Amino acid sequence: MPTREAKTRSFSVHFAPAVSRSLACCAWCSQMASTQRRGSARDLRDFRALHRPDDLGRVSQVSFRLSELNAIMCDVMNETDVLKVLDALEGADLTAWVDGGWGIDALIGQATREHSDLDLVILLPQVEAVRMVLGRLGYDRLLRDWLPVAIAVADARGREIDLHPITPAPDGGGTQAQPDGSSFYYPPPVRGMIKGRPVSCADALTQVRCHLGYQPSEKDHQDMRRLHAATGVELPAPFQPR
Repeated sequence: MPTREAKTRSFSVHFAPAVSRSLACCAWCSQMASTQRRGSARDLRDFRALHRPDDLGRVSQVSFRLSELNAIMCDVMNETDVLKVLDALEGADLTAWVDGGWGIDALIGQATREHSDLDLVILLPQVEAVRMVLGRLGYDRLLRDWLPVAIAVADARGREIDLHPITPAPDGGGTQAQPDGSSFYYPPPVRGMIKGRPVSCADALTQVRCHLGYQPSEKDHQDMRRLHAATGVELPAPFQPR
């Protein structure tokens, strides 16, 4: 039986080619979105520097970009919010499964931290239909349009829904376009639990793959440790105990 070190080395070798060809999209989107938010924060600081405190009381009269509003108003996406979105999409006969932070918590079976956004894998041919349903729920503000790679919307409270469109595959999974022209394969979803209800979500191994190819944050390390503890999925070198 191979040692943990040997299994980890094998795991890393298995994923290295895919990571070297292209970042997993959620990693790329996360980096780009963070850059956008940092830029928005700078814009907001500049605005505050140019206006007196009493001017800021009239913030509703100022035409902010949505990303700037998010810096002020960002709210959490709780379990009830997630289930409401999934129910609406299912009711419209649209495919969606949970990815990202909420996807990890679904695999664990309980909420382990607060989330300001919800990542969903959807079908590329259904993007517009999904946006219509989300718009009726109030998620009608376009944050990022990087189609066919990704698209993100938000509501007035700053809660984001990041959509990862895939071209369906015969096995029930699908491929997502990447910024460099390659593709990222999502296997068929597995069952997770949110607030005691079964939901479709990305599997544990895919979650790990989506966290490779960039410098992980402490939040990423915590998510991966919890995922490993709950599912036993092997963690590659970047997430081994330091």
